[in-house]
Amino acid sequence: MNDLFEYIRESIFKCTECGIEVDSFKWANGSELEQKQLCMNCEFWMGYVEEANNPSSVRVNGHHYWIEKEDDKGMRGYDGKPFLIKFKDGREVRTTNLWNQGQIPKLFKDRLVDNAIFGKIQRNKYDT
Repeated sequence: MNDLFEYIRESIFKCTECGIEVDSFKWANGSELEQKQLCMNCEFWMGYVEEANNPSSVRVNGHHYWIEKEDDKGMRGYDGKPFLIKFKDGREVRTTNLWNQGQIPKLFKDRLVDNAIFGKIQRNKYDT
């Protein structure tokens, strides 16, 4: 019994990003979290920090979005609604497969700064 208690106690660590205590014993990917010393929320956002320069990474008004491939035959972000994304670097991307990861937490706002705005889609009479 003491060995189990020691294992559980040793699986608790502080997240290096936000400082909360994490019990990695509770999570299926606990050993990975423990190796990274991150809670699940910080691990999620750190993944997007690492991909911040990826052309698919979109940040508008403090929210994070991800552009998936147009030829993806599965589910589509926003049910296939068209978006025009105007990036600060001059690119313009039209997509019907945009996914929303949510509002960027304060802790990550300085590493995931806005890089785009939404433009207006010009529809013609044949658009549905």
